Formats: sequence, C-alpha cells, structure tokens
Amino acid sequence: MKSFQQFVAEAEIDPSSVTTKVVPSRDQDGQDRYMILIKHNGGICGEIELIDKGDHMKIDHSHIDPQYRYQGYGRALYQAAIDLTRKYHKKWLMSGYSTSNDARALWKRIGGTEFHEVPGASSRFKIEV
Repeated sequence: MKSFQQFVAEAEIDPSSVTTKVVPSRDQDGQDRYMILIKHNGGICGEIELIDKGDHMKIDHSHIDPQYRYQGYGRALYQAAIDLTRKYHKKWLMSGYSTSNDARALWKRIGGTEFHEVPGASSRFKIEV
C-alpha cells in the first residue's frame, strides 16, 4: 500500500504545496481522537477525524472544501488516515455510515470493502492496513 508521500507524488498535486497536520485529543468518554488537516499552500482544504477503537480506527467525519474536490485531495487525506492507522498498529480503518455517493466511490477507489453491520442498514466501508 502507498504512503501519503507516494500518493501525492503520483497524483496531479504539487507535493511542495501539500502538507498534513495531525492534532491528537481525547474526548469526554476518554477515547483518543486524531484530526488530520490537509493544507494546500498553507490554507486548510480538508479534514478527517479518527477515533481510536482499540483494534481499529473509525472515521468520525471527513470534509474536503468544494474547490478542492475531484483533484486528488480527498484520496490524499484518506491516505494520510491510512498511514496514521498503520502508525498506531491498528488492523483496519472503518468509515461511518456512508450515504454519499461521492464517499462510497472514494472508498471503492482506495480499495475499501463495503459491508453491512445490520442487514438493510446503510453500508460502511473498511480497509485493512
């Protein structure tokens, strides 16, 4: 699997203009959280927040500013989330319930597997790291 740096180098994104920043925190329930910000030329263009669930990381939410969509920034942000999941020796990364067609398409492009925790419920995606 590619790293964030490898992905950016292969994408049509100028690697010198893109950085990520990880902001760790702990919520009121004692769960570790990680906000990953992706920046383009110093300005924030997207974010993803992960919750440490023991053996895996769960995405609480993600967002890419509309002007940066469909240019590789979303995939780069998810790749940074995969890298962080690997860094903390987790087995897999899981989405929240996915209702957006764009989010579902992105998960499929990065190799995510769709599954249903409850038959007939909204789907989730996961990727083993």
